[in-house]
Amino acid sequence: ANAKTLLAHAILAGSGGYGLSLSQPKYAGPAYGISLVSGCVGFLANATGEDTLLKLHKYTSGLCRCLEVPLMASEICLGNGIKLELAALNLLYPSIHYIAKYILKKDDIAKQSFLEASHAISICAIAYFSFLEENWWGVGLAAVYAMSSFGQNILDEPQASTALMGIGNFIYILKWK
Repeated sequence: ANAKTLLAHAILAGSGGYGLSLSQPKYAGPAYGISLVSGCVGFLANATGEDTLLKLHKYTSGLCRCLEVPLMASEICLGNGIKLELAALNLLYPSIHYIAKYILKKDDIAKQSFLEASHAISICAIAYFSFLEENWWGVGLAAVYAMSSFGQNILDEPQASTALMGIGNFIYILKWK
């Protein structure tokens, strides 16, 4: 097993577990739960190479990749007085993308560029509302999520995205300390 990959999944699982232990918000809690499960399954799948775990990891990492950023954006929007119906719009396309790609196996419908555009909007919402609140942890979260979402095109390390997602979780947890 690749040590970098195992470390990336350990960071993601650790940040998810720690965030889950601290937060009970409507959307941040599920985001941290997804991180915890995805990190644990990813670690075990890569450590053992077991086929069933590798298949499960495909689904859990897809869930993390699709929904973590919009869940956190929805949480931050709600915390800034945005109505639930509007805040939850962050989840609309990423949910459709996940269902199309991972459940229906329709890659032609699940355009990566649309998911990236949706994440860009969610990241902008995180950055904007965090900046308004002078919540520099939230601004840091937006920056790290941007690197995680769009850095795959620049970085030649596939596990960097997973590690950055976990690091972003830890950064945002610091706001509660």
